[in-house]
Parts: sequence; C-alpha cells; structure tokens
Amino acid sequence: NTDPIITLNGDHEVTVERGTPYTELGATATDYNDEPVTVTITSATDNIGNSVGTYEVTYSATDTAGNLANEIRIVKVQDTIKPIITLNGNAVVYVEQDQDYNDSGATSTEGLTVSTIDDIDISTAGTYTITYSVTDTGGNDADEVTRTVIVYEIKAPENFSFVDTSPFNRGDLIQFNWDHVYEDSIRSNVFDYYIWTIMNGNTTLIAKQLTTNSYTFDTNTLPAEVAEYNI
Repeated sequence: NTDPIITLNGDHEVTVERGTPYTELGATATDYNDEPVTVTITSATDNIGNSVGTYEVTYSATDTAGNLANEIRIVKVQDTIKPIITLNGNAVVYVEQDQDYNDSGATSTEGLTVSTIDDIDISTAGTYTITYSVTDTGGNDADEVTRTVIVYEIKAPENFSFVDTSPFNRGDLIQFNWDHVYEDSIRSNVFDYYIWTIMNGNTTLIAKQLTTNSYTFDTNTLPAEVAEYNI
C-alpha cells in the first residue's frame, strides 16, 4: 500500500522569461521494491512561456499494485526584458519648408505598436525632434529613440549682376555673377548644382547646369530672329 516515489529532474521551482520556450526535464519514479515506475505528465506544457504567470506541471505514477503518486513543478513566467525600438529610415532627415513630410515610423520587438510625439512645424524652418516610445505587457519601457527633422528654407543666389552693360550685341560674350552657390537655410551648398535658363517668352533656349558662381555665354548661340531674352 505504499505509493511510488516521484523524483523531479531539475528544480521543483523554475523561472522562465516570457517568450522563451519552457523545456520540460521530466521525472522518474520507483515503487516500494525500488522498481522503476512510468511517470506521466498530466498537465499541458505547450503554452507555458507565452504569458506571464505561475503554472503547475503535474506528474503522476501508478505502480503494479495500483498505488498512485503525484508531484508538481512550479513554473514562473516573468517579463523583465524591455522591448527594443528600431527606426525605419534615417535618424536625421531634411525637409524643404512647406513641403509634405511623411514620417517612416519605427518598429519594436514583440510586434508592439510604437507611439510618437513630435512638434514639427513644416511651415517654419528649424530643427525638430520626433520621439518614439513603447511599453510591453510586462510594464517594461523601451529606451526612447528619436529622429531629427530639419526643415529648411530655400535661398536663391544673391546679388545677381552682369559684368557688362545691357543691351548686348550679337557676338558679345555675356558674363554674370552672383554671391554664392544655391543653398538652403540649414546646410550651405546642399545642392550639387543648379540650372540657369535663357528664355524667349515661355520657350527655353538654353538650360545650363552650373556649379560655380560665375557664368559666361556666347550670344551667337541664340537664334538670330529673336531680339529679346529673359534670363
């Protein structure tokens, strides 16, 4: 009439981090005569580790005389790991003033929805910050991640002038200068080049890609039948 003795493999109480699969170590049992007895796990273990909480794994063994023994293992599932936020796109972005800005957002581990806070005023040049944050179901706050958004105002070349005096005669070399290369209000010389055009009404006669702050062209390249041009 003596029940079998069940011996757990491993500790009676174990701790598992949420999201980490629970590894069952099993148990052994012997009867009164020190003969081995089959141990059966009578509780489901497949979902242990998916959610925070305390779980019991139940073991049972019955000897040839019908004597039944039970044993339990306590499994505590905890959540101590904070989620990690990853930016989509660059940490610093540049946006022209009054142009639409669509943020690329961010993702986090555990598939959580990331919250954002920003004070961007696309109508005003300046430097703005978007802050991304998230908290998981265990109450763990991720380290905040930020993106810098620089809104810049385009500035055209200044002090544009002709070296010679108008009007020009056909065959003249016309030179004009300006103060600096096309730039924006935040980053000097952000553009690699810009284009000067010579127009006859709405028709473009010359479109010249420039990278300096001086340009000279030959009026012989202009159509003879046109008397007046706009630059």
